Amino acid sequence: MVVGAISKPGEKRLVPILPNLAAWLEPHRRTSGLVVQFANVNNQLGKLLQSASLESVHNGLRHGFGSHRLAVLKSPDQVAYEMGSSKQMVFKHHRRVVEDVQGVRWLSLVPDPTCQPVFRPPPPAPLAQAA
Repeated sequence: MVVGAISKPGEKRLVPILPNLAAWLEPHRRTSGLVVQFANVNNQLGKLLQSASLESVHNGLRHGFGSHRLAVLKSPDQVAYEMGSSKQMVFKHHRRVVEDVQGVRWLSLVPDPTCQPVFRPPPPAPLAQAA
């Protein structure tokens, strides 16, 4: 599933709703309106992290997504497109050393019935048949 959005430069983009994002959003699904009622989700996240005595990193979730998605896709152009950014920005902010397996794990985190994160590994790839 993809959702249309407008990026900062005002260009349309298609944002993929990956299976783990769909799982996180599903409990909050409505027929219309916002997913959350906060005008600025980042402010709320900052307050939550502060109340848990955790350090907040500016755009930490965005950078985490970009780095892990790049590890999986190996395509800075595709990651830039999905994030509404440029290839140069992907290299500047998201080209951390993240191994493929870390990317797969990060993008496979889903909530359990109590909305706690759990790792649900993707199905195994089919084995190549010997000729």
